[in-house]
Amino acid sequence: MSAPPMRTWQNASALLLTLLAAGALLPLDARARLLCIAVAVAGIVVLLVVRLRAHRVRRDDARTGAVQARIDRIRAEREKRTKRPLR
Repeated sequence: MSAPPMRTWQNASALLLTLLAAGALLPLDARARLLCIAVAVAGIVVLLVVRLRAHRVRRDDARTGAVQARIDRIRAEREKRTKRPLR
């Protein structure tokens, strides 16, 4: 099962956070570099949590019960077909 595709704001956030992380490599003041790193790491963690929650919501969907019932029904029908009668 795959996660839902990333939304536009999530893609834009990921690109911005990548630029901030790259900004830490520039020859800036130490405070500015640490600020870039801190904001980038915090944003990446938030984006990670949002993506994991999106995946969990889809996996815990109520449709899962219906799918499992269908799988059980198919397995029961297959078992009926493959059973050999006793002689």
